[in-house]
Amino acid sequence: MRGNRTKDLQSLERIDLSFNQLDSFDNASFINMTSLSDLNLSFNIISGNLSADVFCGTENLTILNLKKNYISNIEKFFSFYWTKTITHLDLSFNTIQQINSLMSHEFNNQSDHLLRELNLEHDYIHDISQDAFLGFLNLRQVNLRNNMLRTIQPFNIAYKTEFLLQNNPLQCNCNMSWLSDSYVTVGEHKVSTFDYEVGTCVVQPKNIELPVRKVLKTQFRCKVVNDCDRMCECFSDNSKTSEIDYIDCNGLIGYMPEILSRDARVIYLDGNRIPILKLPEHYSPDFLTTELYLNKSQIGFIEDIFFSGFDKLEILDLSRNKIPTLPTAIFNNLLNLKNLYLSDNNIQTVSPLWFNGLSLKILNLNGNKIHHISQTFLSQIDGMHSLRYLQLQNNPWQCDCKNRNFRIWLKTSGKVVRHRYDIDCYRDSKPLLSVHLSEFVCKVEESHAKRRGIITAVIIALICLVIVMSAAIYYRRDLIAVLYVKLGVGCLRHKYELNRPYDAYLIYDTNDAKCSDWINKSLLIFLEKEEILITL
Repeated sequence: MRGNRTKDLQSLERIDLSFNQLDSFDNASFINMTSLSDLNLSFNIISGNLSADVFCGTENLTILNLKKNYISNIEKFFSFYWTKTITHLDLSFNTIQQINSLMSHEFNNQSDHLLRELNLEHDYIHDISQDAFLGFLNLRQVNLRNNMLRTIQPFNIAYKTEFLLQNNPLQCNCNMSWLSDSYVTVGEHKVSTFDYEVGTCVVQPKNIELPVRKVLKTQFRCKVVNDCDRMCECFSDNSKTSEIDYIDCNGLIGYMPEILSRDARVIYLDGNRIPILKLPEHYSPDFLTTELYLNKSQIGFIEDIFFSGFDKLEILDLSRNKIPTLPTAIFNNLLNLKNLYLSDNNIQTVSPLWFNGLSLKILNLNGNKIHHISQTFLSQIDGMHSLRYLQLQNNPWQCDCKNRNFRIWLKTSGKVVRHRYDIDCYRDSKPLLSVHLSEFVCKVEESHAKRRGIITAVIIALICLVIVMSAAIYYRRDLIAVLYVKLGVGCLRHKYELNRPYDAYLIYDTNDAKCSDWINKSLLIFLEKEEILITL
């Protein structure tokens, strides 16, 4: 567009040139449009620097829409008197990356700029000066949503202005800790932080996205490079010091980091591969660390002196590893320990010696391979008056005689056990508390009962056998004779001198005097004469 073509358009109040292919303007293109108040240049291909000279002569322009172009620079755009009347400026969906100041210093002290709303949404702004909006006394809203801002400072502006900053990749670093206060002083002005609609920001060192209003002041941290291991990231609570307060190490394979600051209050060593956990000899013997996270690091063995230098620990996380057991006195010097997480390991037996002298508040043994709990451990838990939460679910609990005391304790004293009704018997997945106490019987006891029955039956059988054998011996002659006559069994018969079997056997009642007399005096004499072999 050229200015000499608009000389007869003085009476125009509104022009809509949107959705065209306009890429540039001559200076003073609108010089003759003294009545123009609303100019729409959106959805064109205007690029580069936006010069205020283009709008020279538009003395009454109030609404300027430059949405969806390729404008990259708007520095000091409001440094000319003909921009003072603009109340609404839309520069959204352009390619602006940086804003230092929209107004030159000589205009900052003037109060006649009427700008009320400025839309900079969906640009590529990654850096914006604290004085970017200095001098705009009527500004009520600045839309900076969906840009590339990672950190911001409270803007130097005298009056209440709403800043919309949602959907920026904001980092909750220590330079943004002012957002945790209700008011902040900028220059000579006291500004409400609630004028800044920030939404969420990322909290280091674990890149957790949280609503800004829920981030504690101590969670706004700055990165520290000095004295930080190459495999780690280090952070400080204070931007004015280089002291390391937080350490986060990733990518460790089989070893601990070479450098580990003793002053770090929180150390994250989670998500690594350290099968054998040993304390390097050059480490400090007295760490000031209060929180140590070693979860998800494939740990299978821990040296018994590993925690000897961490006596200030209050939180220790060893969950989601491959630990089958622990050295007896591994935690005994951690007298300040409050929270201990041992969940999701391969622990089968819990030793009460692990917890001697501790005053835990939280003990998590969830998701291990624990079958039984000793009475000693239960008594230790009862004596640990500081304990508030004990987690034992998702273990293969055996509902047998060895856990009878556990069942009683869980019902009567196990108030600290979280989700205690979710503790199931391994064999049938029934809640342990729903199984009657009489069912807590060991297989050994059941086999003893069966064995007693078998032994009793054998004894009775032996007694019967003895009685039968005694009767058989006593009546052996009669039995042999019957076997021979009825069944033809002759192998049991007595042999005669000629090695011949008897021809007959004679049974009679010896109490019958007449019969006995006749046999002895008549029958036997006759049989002997006939050479007939008999047995009586």
